Amino acid sequence: MQKHLAKDDPSIMQNQKTKTRSMPNVRRALIIEDDLQSQSTCRRQLLLEGYQVHTADSARQGMLKAKRLAPDVILVDLMLRPSGGKDILSLLRQDPLTRDIPIAYILTWQNEVGKVVKAAQRGLKRPPNNAN
Repeated sequence: MQKHLAKDDPSIMQNQKTKTRSMPNVRRALIIEDDLQSQSTCRRQLLLEGYQVHTADSARQGMLKAKRLAPDVILVDLMLRPSGGKDILSLLRQDPLTRDIPIAYILTWQNEVGKVVKAAQRGLKRPPNNAN
């Protein structure tokens, strides 16, 4: 009889954490965005840039994934519902496990995604006005 493990089983999470951190040459990005189209657009661009991309569609899920994955960069939607992305930005900056991870803000208009990705590559906290 095969044992079925829950998705949030600690042993599975520990194995995933170990696997993720044991690949030093892979750059990891976490996108915290509740709009699936915007999330998909950012994801595609980051994949093209060679990132291993993880997504979260809520602040709670994003915080959990940020702690577990320790990504190289986090992209956060400032319009994240229900309370806005500023709350998670504060939480990420206060937590010792996530406070040093570069964060790029997502203000999702489709023509701005390229600027956000370039800012993430540079490790900036927000894209400069001239990031073309």
